[in-house]
Amino acid sequence: MYVAVVVLAFRQIRWGYFIGLSAAAFWDYCNLFVTTFFISGLHWLGSWMSSGQLQRLDQIVAVPAWVGNLLIIIGSVWGYVRSKETSPTDIARLLVAFVLTTGFFAMIIALCQPRYLPLFQAILHPHYPRW
Repeated sequence: MYVAVVVLAFRQIRWGYFIGLSAAAFWDYCNLFVTTFFISGLHWLGSWMSSGQLQRLDQIVAVPAWVGNLLIIIGSVWGYVRSKETSPTDIARLLVAFVLTTGFFAMIIALCQPRYLPLFQAILHPHYPRW
């Protein structure tokens, strides 16, 4: 999906911006308000920086992943704003992209790691990050 985002965005096709924004915003939202993965990654990154001992790399990887998704969000918005072709129906296209990308994520999670499907139910009941 991210390869499609890059190809479409380089060709200045608005669907690339919509898909990039939808996918990246979904994961960053989940990592802030549904799971503790990002917060845990920050904790272990800080622990590594203060002690010099690398532990829980599986959690630390959430930090650059979250930042990478944030950059995709910024890049998608920036690319869309710079686009010469915009339309009042672009909000509807963004919503379609969000539904399709979320459905795609649900499908691959159901096929590969069904134990994480409750994540989608938890999205409807977010909590504030516990710093």
